[in-house]
Amino acid sequence: MTKSQSTSNETSAKQALRNIIGSTKRTVVTGDAPKTKKFDPVADQDNRLMQMLDLSLVIKDKKNDYDVIRKSFQNDLKAGLDDSEENPKIRHSENPRVHVYLSKRRVYKYSDKLTAKRIKLEAQMADLKDEEAKEVRHNKAELTKETFTVSFKG
Repeated sequence: MTKSQSTSNETSAKQALRNIIGSTKRTVVTGDAPKTKKFDPVADQDNRLMQMLDLSLVIKDKKNDYDVIRKSFQNDLKAGLDDSEENPKIRHSENPRVHVYLSKRRVYKYSDKLTAKRIKLEAQMADLKDEEAKEVRHNKAELTKETFTVSFKG
């Protein structure tokens, strides 16, 4: 008896393809299996809070820069008031929608009669708010709308 060995063309074709493509070595990982990362809600909240803190600091810094530039226009706008402009504006030379303007706020001292009337009305408004709060406490008021606001203090 004679032993004969034959190879199929399919197997040798696969081997030839592997030789052409590259290494046929497979990486074998030994040791513990990689651990999956578990979601930690506390760490996630801490991360988001720190992001908000960083952004709030950037916003404060940019707001300061914005306010300095905005206030740099004040003397030019006041000069426009001196030139009898009622509402002075400075517009961008190419984009007229970009502009700064001067707002006036006036404070007056009124007569004693009007001041007393304001004090009386403010006291009545305070009483009204107290009565509304009392109705809410005693469940006599009907809730018509409830809104939520998220605030951040950093």
